[in-house]
Amino acid sequence: MNPMFSEITEGLEPLFKQLLNMLPVQAGSLRKIMPIRGIYLFSEDGKHLYVGRSNNIKRRIGRHSRSGATYRMAAFVFHLARQAAGF
Repeated sequence: MNPMFSEITEGLEPLFKQLLNMLPVQAGSLRKIMPIRGIYLFSEDGKHLYVGRSNNIKRRIGRHSRSGATYRMAAFVFHLARQAAGF
């Protein structure tokens, strides 16, 4: 295995555990001061549903929940709708 790839992947597990151990927040109650870039996780009843990455987390989560969002803006919602419709 490429040593650089190995080094990067070994550092992912602690970050993943940190993400899973974070307290959940609602889209409408995001903190005013929070990291700009990063990974976000949508969960419901302890079940992890969607993982996303963004250069502006607050704006990206807002785009997911905006009414009238297109499939490019709200991929998670469109994914759930396709599943519910049997596609």
